[in-house]
Parts: sequence; structure tokens; C-alpha cells
Amino acid sequence: MKERVIEGNSGFSICTRRGFLTGATSLAAMAATATGAVAAPGKNRELDDNLILLLADCHVAAGGGTGSFAYRRLQYCIDSALGLEKIPHRALVFGDIAGTVGPKEDYALSATLFRRLEDAGVEVSYMMGNHDRR
Repeated sequence: MKERVIEGNSGFSICTRRGFLTGATSLAAMAATATGAVAAPGKNRELDDNLILLLADCHVAAGGGTGSFAYRRLQYCIDSALGLEKIPHRALVFGDIAGTVGPKEDYALSATLFRRLEDAGVEVSYMMGNHDRR
């Protein structure tokens, strides 16, 4: 099925339900706290027990590297969450982390981004999706 792409002002494309859910995650996090973002995300941020980061259908493929749309979109969502005044205490990753069929290289590339959440003290839980095989 061919995806219909709509360009937004941010420079990121939002396409289909999958693209919308992944791209809108950071907006939902900011709306839930109504605090906005501040500079220098890092480990010393206060965790908000009432805030949970939801990520789904990341589809990061190692073949695309760090310049791929999927990688940059996930990076943007994580940067936005870590840029909040109070960061989420937990992140739930609802499957389809891998690009297509779950080669270990896809997970290794995604882990570089998820590790940033863990290093900031965010508890990350992963669920398997139909594209995940590990």
C-alpha cells in the first residue's frame, strides 16, 4: 500500500496512522504537562510520575542509518520528551521497533536512542509487534 505523505511546518512528514502516532507522541507529552520544553535534556531532570511516554511503530531499520526518516522521527520524539521541564517516569514502546522483520542490527540502532531515556532515569518497557522477531 502506498503511503500518502503530508508535509508539516516542522519539516517532518506525517503519514498514515503509524506516522501520526509516532510523530504526535511528543505533542501529547507536552500537552499532558502544559510546561513546554526547556534546553539541555539530561539525567538531572525531575521525573513526573503522572507522565508516560508512549511510542509505537518506530520501524527503525539499520539499512537507513541515523539519517533515515524513521530514526530521525524517533530521535525527535525522544528529544522532545527529554526536553520537558519534568520528564516521563516511564516509556512504553508498543512494538514494531524493527524496520521490517527484526534483524539484530535494527534493534542495535534503535537502542542508541532508547538508551538515552534509560540514562535519564526513565523506565522503558518494550512490547513485541508483528515486525519484531527477537
